[in-house]
Amino acid sequence: MMSDMSFLGVAGKVFALGSKNNSQGLDLAEAEKACVDLSARLATAEELKRAVLDCSFAGCTMGWLAGGSTGTIICRKTGSKQQSVKAIDVKIETDPFVNDQYDAFCVKDEGQH
Repeated sequence: MMSDMSFLGVAGKVFALGSKNNSQGLDLAEAEKACVDLSARLATAEELKRAVLDCSFAGCTMGWLAGGSTGTIICRKTGSKQQSVKAIDVKIETDPFVNDQYDAFCVKDEGQH
């Protein structure tokens, strides 16, 4: 159901998705379904890295990726304000526990609306 999802950031085609109802986040199956519900799929590690390197992400979060891995966006402080951060890198975890709760990194393929 789309009404209980919150977009954390839209970056070109890759975006982060979190659950409003569950502050803990989504498990792997929920993350996959949340992306599909928006006509998207879980992003690959390469797609997430490309989005961060293109400066497409402002937020620093951790989320599920395709194949059951997770990505953590690494940020650096860019100013005196707490919100002044820039995504500079991505850390990939290839073997997380599938029931752990994270956001989802989704991507819409070319041509999908």
